[in-house]
Amino acid sequence: MIQRKAEKLHANASPRDDEELSGRGVNLAHAHPELELSANEQKDLLDVDLIGIFKVRGRIVTWANRGLERIFGYRPCELVNQPSRVLYVDDESYRATRNQRTRCFTEGSGTGRRCGCSARTARRSGPT
Repeated sequence: MIQRKAEKLHANASPRDDEELSGRGVNLAHAHPELELSANEQKDLLDVDLIGIFKVRGRIVTWANRGLERIFGYRPCELVNQPSRVLYVDDESYRATRNQRTRCFTEGSGTGRRCGCSARTARRSGPT
């Protein structure tokens, strides 16, 4: 969504606008308030309470939304910097899910758009 709005704004701006702004150290999102609004809208969509979403880097949780924290029984920010393994019932479930995701993304069916995996997960208080 942000990319489409940026392209539309860029099409209406002169080529020198972006050069001039970035050369002066101006944040382009501030120069184009529509982009900032879109970023806030996306943040609101990601931080819903109904769907659990989290980001992992190097098998460590780097971000989790309110939905994931509620579903798994964690306090706000408690999952951040934890190994993603804590969300699974056992090592076997963790490995099986990791293998599913790897196959999904390497075989082309999950090019960042859709990749479905099922897993046996655990709440903070025990298995779900």
